[in-house]
Amino acid sequence: MTLTVRAALAAISLSLFSGVMPVPAGASTVSGGLPAPPVPPAPSTAGPSTAVESSPELVAVVRVDGELEIISGEVDGLADTVRFATEAASEGELLALEPDGTASIDSDPLRSRQWVLDGFPFEAVNADHDGSGVIVAVVDTAVAAGHEDLVGALVDGWDFVEDRAFDVSAPDRATSGADHGSHVAGILAARPDNGVGIRGAAPGVKVQPIRVLPDSGSGSVADVARGILWAVDHGADVINVSLGTIADSTSLRLAIGEAESRGVAVVASAGNNGAGDNRTWFPAAYPTVLSVGATDSGGEHWFRSTVGSFIDISGPGVGVLSLGGSTTGTYRTFSGTSMATPYVAATLALMREAAPAASVADIRSTLTSTATDLGDPGRDPVYGYGLIDPAAAVGAYDTAAPSPPTTVSVVTSADGTVAFTWQPSPSFDVREYEITRDGVPVAAVAAPDSPGPVAVAVSTLPFLDPDTPAQYGVRAVDFTDNRSAVALPEARPGGLTVSPGAHEVVVAWDPVAGAVGYVVETDSATRDQVAASPFVVERSPAGSEVTVRVAALLAPGVLGSFTDQASAAVGELLPGAPTGLGADPVPGGVVLHWDDPVGSDVPVDEVRIAIDGGAEVSLDGSTRTYEWGGLSPESTHEFTVRFVGGDGPGGVAGIVADAGADPRLPLEGVDSQALSGSYWILTDAGRVVPVGGVENLGGVAGRAVAGAPTASGAGYWIVDGDGRVSEFGDARHFGDASNLALKGPIVAMAPTRTGRGYWLLGSDGGVFSFGDAVFHGSTGGLVLDAPVVDMAVTPSGNGYWLVARDGGVFSFGDAVFHGSTGGLVLDEPVVSFAVGPSGYWLVASDGGVFAFDVPFHGSIRGLLPDTPAADLPEVLRVRGRADGSGYLVLGDRGEVFSFGAATALGDVSGSLTDGERAVDLLYIG
Repeated sequence: MTLTVRAALAAISLSLFSGVMPVPAGASTVSGGLPAPPVPPAPSTAGPSTAVESSPELVAVVRVDGELEIISGEVDGLADTVRFATEAASEGELLALEPDGTASIDSDPLRSRQWVLDGFPFEAVNADHDGSGVIVAVVDTAVAAGHEDLVGALVDGWDFVEDRAFDVSAPDRATSGADHGSHVAGILAARPDNGVGIRGAAPGVKVQPIRVLPDSGSGSVADVARGILWAVDHGADVINVSLGTIADSTSLRLAIGEAESRGVAVVASAGNNGAGDNRTWFPAAYPTVLSVGATDSGGEHWFRSTVGSFIDISGPGVGVLSLGGSTTGTYRTFSGTSMATPYVAATLALMREAAPAASVADIRSTLTSTATDLGDPGRDPVYGYGLIDPAAAVGAYDTAAPSPPTTVSVVTSADGTVAFTWQPSPSFDVREYEITRDGVPVAAVAAPDSPGPVAVAVSTLPFLDPDTPAQYGVRAVDFTDNRSAVALPEARPGGLTVSPGAHEVVVAWDPVAGAVGYVVETDSATRDQVAASPFVVERSPAGSEVTVRVAALLAPGVLGSFTDQASAAVGELLPGAPTGLGADPVPGGVVLHWDDPVGSDVPVDEVRIAIDGGAEVSLDGSTRTYEWGGLSPESTHEFTVRFVGGDGPGGVAGIVADAGADPRLPLEGVDSQALSGSYWILTDAGRVVPVGGVENLGGVAGRAVAGAPTASGAGYWIVDGDGRVSEFGDARHFGDASNLALKGPIVAMAPTRTGRGYWLLGSDGGVFSFGDAVFHGSTGGLVLDAPVVDMAVTPSGNGYWLVARDGGVFSFGDAVFHGSTGGLVLDEPVVSFAVGPSGYWLVASDGGVFAFDVPFHGSIRGLLPDTPAADLPEVLRVRGRADGSGYLVLGDRGEVFSFGAATALGDVSGSLTDGERAVDLLYIG
């Protein structure tokens, strides 16, 4: 609005000469302290309410280059008034022209303890927001800038009484002739934890002292308006005006409007005239100013606090301890709306720190909407919207989640009542607490008004299910529905261990005092309720990982905190070790015997025996005795017996034993050692021809295919193609394959080292074991490229090799594969196989010999280089010396060829009948 000089003069004429503006002498009006007693027109001192009287001084409000300026001047009569108005209009846009008035403060202080911070959560809010970075202008009397409780709390301001800068470091600003401004500043920003004085409600703010009233407490309304504008121009975020006037000053109104437009909140005391004429005070009554009434320590309306429709909010204002100004260590207790106002200003400063971008209108609305409603519902002329709630107001802007509560526990009282208890969250803005069940909220409890633990009886929680234990926790919820982490009962088992067992893990832990049981959670899924430690989790297969954690049952259905997870792999289910292992010597061997394991119910599927750390021999699981033959007489050996079952090899037992004497039991009158190197030649007609020191013990009538000498050299076996076995000399019959449905004819035979058993070999690779011969495997289930033709036993007697016509070699038991001719293109097929101490020989039907990890001693082609191939004999068998020093080769016409140290003692090449062929050489090597 722009005024013409004529219009301005007309308004001034009414004011100056019609008596519209004057206030009756002695009237007290503004601010927020104790109502003062009637005073004469002269200014009064020390209190929070302001009075205004007419003055011969005029005030013009002018906008110059977009900024408001307030111009004052004394006038004497109408002509002087016209001059002043014309000069003011020449400066810029004339917005107002009015007579100045006087402002004053009145007080009725009472000394009391500082109780406000006990009743209002300013300190809790300060843990997160203390007003740092916010400037609050105190438009008032001078502030004692050197006060011990304001060190570091001030920024420079302006002194409109003396029209000079308010240099907070200047010596003459250390104290003040009036207490009022210092009292307001201390309520706002007295520095905490400094060893002196009190604590301000927003101890991180910077106070900007704007002196507009002299020490007397009465001054110019124009200076109040100037002070507000100066604060707006110099960085103030909030302006505290704990004073006022009964006059609706246009200059003051425009200054307030400028602050609003510039985003600066203004809070003003409503006045202390509630017990008097209850007059309306300005600037508190302006719509954009937060008008503050006062309450006592019980939250009741202070009887002297002005009442009216313009009241916005109430704050604590009775018996407030803060700073005095007379010395740097003075403290005073005052009451009044002037004291309530800085508590509201402090709340605004904390809100501004939390929400620097919020508009003034939004902050005002948030402050009033979060207030605790008192008096009549909603806004009323006594309390306004209610009593400030700093936690709710600041919490409305605080986006950080609150801190969780602490010390959550489950307590059982003497009468059996079970209750959840916890210490409240240290966060200032907690609205309520949620009780969670396995992380899901199931109940809410309002945050208590008083400090101390919170307790909720379990019996009041209908969701509690003793049959389904759950983990109950508590989390804090703030005013903007941010939630803290869930705090859980701190009681938890210690010493958790998880140990592998047979198809199980064993979980153990230390007990928790007062626990009624425990819950073991397995793999984050299964929960088992148990009475005590330990607990066994059954699981298979072996090696699978099991992860567990344990919680105590603090009450039926209520879990404490779980331990950290621990894991272990499931152990193997294995049989125990054989017991009672013994060894009895026999000629050339040892008979082992053993008993079942003790304390193990795992079935034994297989028995494995080894000698001197060599390869293990596999026996049927029911075997409890075994004869190990073929050993050097009276030699010492270490034997092991292992049970296999469940998940694999289990316990093992060992023994050291000596072999018996020479197993060769000579026939009467025969030196069995002299038989070494002798042999029998077996023909397909079943005829046996002895060569060397052996005798003809008999033959068979039928088609023989193979034979084998006994261990003593005093007997032999003969087998035909149907698997029928005949025994001669000291040979015993242990069974045969004549009654079996063979897939292929029998082609070879091999005795055990003890002479107490033998194997028969079918052309399909099927192996049949008799006596103490152990079955180690066969090729009977394989599809072979060529039929199997021969077999040989390992030196230990605990394995064997099979050889096929294409030279393929198959190893079983402790037999070691040394190579084969299976990948070669042969001129003639392989027909036989002989064993040396570290390898073997293969022989082809044309007499070619292939040596694998044994010495090569020659072949028939090398022995008969000039003989045409068609005239060479067809080779059928090769038999080697045990020490590998040589071998004999048998031809189909009965020829015997010797190589290396082996000696051919004779043959039957000239004695075979027509059609008769030699088929095997029963060599005592």
